[in-house]
Amino acid sequence: MLKNYLKVSGRNIIRHPFFSLVNISGLAFGITFLMLIGAFAYNEYSINKPLDQDNRVYLLTSQWKQDNMGYPFVTFGQLTKSLIQDYPTLIESAYVHDGITTIVEVGDKQFRTEIHPGDSTLFKVFDLPVLYGDKETALEKPNGVVLTAAKARLFFGTTNVVGKTIRIQSFDNNNKDFEITAVLKDLPFNTLTNYSNPSSEVFLAPASIDYFGRRGVFNWQFPGTIGYVKLKKGVKPAQLKEPLAQLLKTHTSADTQKNLKIVPVSFSDWYLTSDNGLAKKMILVFVLGGVFILIMAIINFVNITVGNSLTRIKEIGVRKAMGGLRSQLIIQFMAESLLLVSIALLVAIGFYVVVLPYFNQIVGKDLPAVWNLPKWFALAPLGIILVTGVLAGIYPSFVLSAQPSITALKGKLKTVQERQFIRRILIAVQFTTAIVVFITAIVINKQVSFFFQSNLGFNKDRIITVPVPRDWSASGVKNMMAKRD
Repeated sequence: MLKNYLKVSGRNIIRHPFFSLVNISGLAFGITFLMLIGAFAYNEYSINKPLDQDNRVYLLTSQWKQDNMGYPFVTFGQLTKSLIQDYPTLIESAYVHDGITTIVEVGDKQFRTEIHPGDSTLFKVFDLPVLYGDKETALEKPNGVVLTAAKARLFFGTTNVVGKTIRIQSFDNNNKDFEITAVLKDLPFNTLTNYSNPSSEVFLAPASIDYFGRRGVFNWQFPGTIGYVKLKKGVKPAQLKEPLAQLLKTHTSADTQKNLKIVPVSFSDWYLTSDNGLAKKMILVFVLGGVFILIMAIINFVNITVGNSLTRIKEIGVRKAMGGLRSQLIIQFMAESLLLVSIALLVAIGFYVVVLPYFNQIVGKDLPAVWNLPKWFALAPLGIILVTGVLAGIYPSFVLSAQPSITALKGKLKTVQERQFIRRILIAVQFTTAIVVFITAIVINKQVSFFFQSNLGFNKDRIITVPVPRDWSASGVKNMMAKRD
């Protein structure tokens, strides 16, 4: 029986090619756009999570009373170390690192890159996938260095480079060979390696801190290092409030205590919550836009389907005259509607595959292919099939199938008002939604135009930037100022 319903539905779709093409393509475009927005939102919410799979890593952030007092993502280097030393029942492990821009030499090639001189506990805190090498001993060698597969390809043109050396320049222009002890798999975008531009995908052993003369920054006087702690299982971040306050009280000045508050922020959520939740707001704007467009596509689909069904009133009369039951008519129209939506979904998946590379360029992200999306992601398209199919099939299934056989054979409804009422409602809703989307687009366009076209107070075409090594020690700042002069 089901096979017969589907066969008849297929014939009706083929019999009206223009109607079917317009209806399927319109809904397919709407579903495609929602899939792209959904993939974008999923990708944004997934940032950092592969590196902290059990959600126990926290970044120690600084909340200053005034923004110009310090940066939110850095704190005292010694704070993180004291936290694990004084409160071992709360902290499982900790990782502190500095951020340095320097020159890396490989043979006769030079690369200006960001590096992380830091603790040997990198792999104890973060879930970093290792491609080559032993993560247990990778940072135990004084001259050990861990880098990503992307950096290995950049430096050597291949990824299996464990045992090879790179030469790194210090702030006083000395050069030293460092041995590659491990290579990480290519990492997705994250705030551990992508907190700066270019990305920092080179991790050095603790001894490198002395090589760069940075031992002094890991103290209670310099709030400029990045610190992470991994909580023990069952420990809540709120339990760190008192220990953090006590450490500040013991080791910092009264002025610092008055103006600074240390707040642990989940590493998994840091990307979404930083910059006053800018990423979350952007996701919300994208999702709302996608939902509005999908609503318009669904309404358009339902409207066209209902309009086309009105031309089949005689078919309903003939079926009834031949002994067809109303229940059979209901199933037939529902099957046809659901088949149309299902075809639109398959077309949308094809559109997604084709459009994805171009959409990636627009948003500047590497969104997952359709086969790499999580299984639960399929719930939204399936829900769209069910809701849209039922909405489009309700009117012909329950209203038209209820028409008396004689009236239906004449090709007329009982009243003109009955024929037009449902379509007027749908057109009104569609028109209202279109107005909302149009006004929203104008507002966003004005904001973007203001951002790019407003007067900056200077001619940016005549401004150049010259990168210098970021040595924020007293001598380093003095050297940088001398170079600028």
